[in-house]
Amino acid sequence: MAVLMLSVMGAVAEFERTLIRERQREGIALAKQRGVYRGRHRSLHPEQIEEVCKRVEAGEAKARIAGDFGISRQSLYRLLGSTNPGTSAEDHALFASRRSRPGVGSKCPSPNRYRLLPATRHDVWFRC
Repeated sequence: MAVLMLSVMGAVAEFERTLIRERQREGIALAKQRGVYRGRHRSLHPEQIEEVCKRVEAGEAKARIAGDFGISRQSLYRLLGSTNPGTSAEDHALFASRRSRPGVGSKCPSPNRYRLLPATRHDVWFRC
């Protein structure tokens, strides 16, 4: 009897969840039609992005820049990757394929050294 009760309660809960999802999808569709549902706002304005790029090109520490603008370093690196015209998914795939695991076929003299990957469009240093 307990198994039957649990099965029925599970079916009712699943049905309620399905109804909630349908109502949520309908609400989102209506909000998109009204132009209200646009997603999250960017943390930096275009003028601030230009300032960040100028400061990075000037050689200022990225952690300091991120702190000054109130964003994380990861957000700063993501921003710089999206504004760099030479960075593409193909470049990332190329760089990832050229990485070697530490100690396995590595051409670095020491595991704590860095090496420059040859034949890339950009000078990119990877840790061995």
